[in-house]
Amino acid sequence: MAGLLIYNNEGFECGGLCYGGRAEDDACNAGSILAFDRYNQQDVVTVGYHEIGGRRFYGVTIFDRPEEPIAQLAAKVDVALQLPEGPMRDEALKALARQSGTERMIMGRTPEGEVAVQLNDSKGRPRIRMLVDKDDVPRLECLNEAGEVVYSLPPEK
Repeated sequence: MAGLLIYNNEGFECGGLCYGGRAEDDACNAGSILAFDRYNQQDVVTVGYHEIGGRRFYGVTIFDRPEEPIAQLAAKVDVALQLPEGPMRDEALKALARQSGTERMIMGRTPEGEVAVQLNDSKGRPRIRMLVDKDDVPRLECLNEAGEVVYSLPPEK
């Protein structure tokens, strides 16, 4: 990817603009992102576009990020990567990924062709979706912790 990183007055990265893309078998693999980082952390607001094999997403995403500085989390990842390959290493890396933050809101076009706003709980699980599908049918859904629709407008048949 090519791009531009933005640094604050202390010399720490605080955002950036990146773009990359290439043609592959009559389709493209491309993406671009404008990211705004939390102080001493990763992105908290992104505007992005991703396309792989004709499946496209573009929109705005908002994240919650931890208080822990990203350098401390990166050091923990380095330690986990030194573990032998296998389930213990995989679980350690998954746990660290969960500690890195949570996707809380997505607003944009989904790979399925829907235009949607999705609100997630503190664990990143979808809880409310408002969308217009590719056939222009609007829908509002409330989901439980397991991701099952518990209420829908219009009601599901």
